[in-house]
Amino acid sequence: AKEFINKTNNRKDMTTKKIITMLMGCMAAFTFVACNSDDEPARLTPAEIAQRYDVIKGVHDGMMVYALSGEGTSNYKTDTLDVKIDMYSDSAFVIKNIPPKAFTVNLPDGDLKTAMVNAQPVDLKCVYGFMPSTQIQFLLNPSTMEYHLTYGDKPHKVRVAFYINNYSSYGLWDSRKNLMYMQMVVAGVFEDDSNTNKLSKNQVGLMFYTKKK
Repeated sequence: AKEFINKTNNRKDMTTKKIITMLMGCMAAFTFVACNSDDEPARLTPAEIAQRYDVIKGVHDGMMVYALSGEGTSNYKTDTLDVKIDMYSDSAFVIKNIPPKAFTVNLPDGDLKTAMVNAQPVDLKCVYGFMPSTQIQFLLNPSTMEYHLTYGDKPHKVRVAFYINNYSSYGLWDSRKNLMYMQMVVAGVFEDDSNTNKLSKNQVGLMFYTKKK
């Protein structure tokens, strides 16, 4: 049984590594396209926006990749979760059931981290805008997430905020593979009405890879 578990974990690690490698290649391509234009940014016409949305609209099934430990070090370890992404309009979408444990890699040990690891998932709503490119690319702005948790014998509201309006949060559609890739970066975790960032580092990266149903 132990040998089977080890083999299963090894296969999962290899799958996750392949996904991350694929995602990083796609994201690098996006960054190259997005950052190498000296011209004034063009604007897509309503018809061009509708054409792009027609390709990606609907529900996508896939995986979210998030850090378990050692983010930014040689001991970096990840895990994956099944996700559904509903592209319900040409400017907004929702990612279903994201558990708060995905944001805990850079939280110090304590009641807050324990509560987040064990808490129920909630949906993440995002707005997005298509980029003027020959590929289907878009910048996305995730909304701040709220988790209502109880720890230390008191109820707490925990907020997870993301970087917005920059190239750290973006997505693209791979027309050859019928796959969508996204990346977003957490800026901070905040407790109740405090503006003190609870993360020991100011970032937690999330990557998504999905296939349209």
